[in-house]
Amino acid sequence: LLPRLELQAEGVLLGPRWSADATDEGDGLRRLPSHGLVHLRAAYRLRSSWLVESGVELSVRVQNLFDRLAWAQTGMPLAGRTWIVGVSADLGD
Repeated sequence: LLPRLELQAEGVLLGPRWSADATDEGDGLRRLPSHGLVHLRAAYRLRSSWLVESGVELSVRVQNLFDRLAWAQTGMPLAGRTWIVGVSADLGD
């Protein structure tokens, strides 16, 4: 079995936007601030050979690494730091 380590980093920028807000007495809209989020993923793949893509992959992903408070819309925050652990198997063709 041939091991391979993969590392990925992802940055997400949510720009400022407007969201409907029934409690706003003006125009019913609330301005939401911009947010920056960082996601990381590490995967360790064991392949049977360089010619065949069959193998097993173990992965760990951390979304919102810095546990930032970010709003999808008024009253609906996005998830905080989230850990995702996975195992996948590719049996080839």
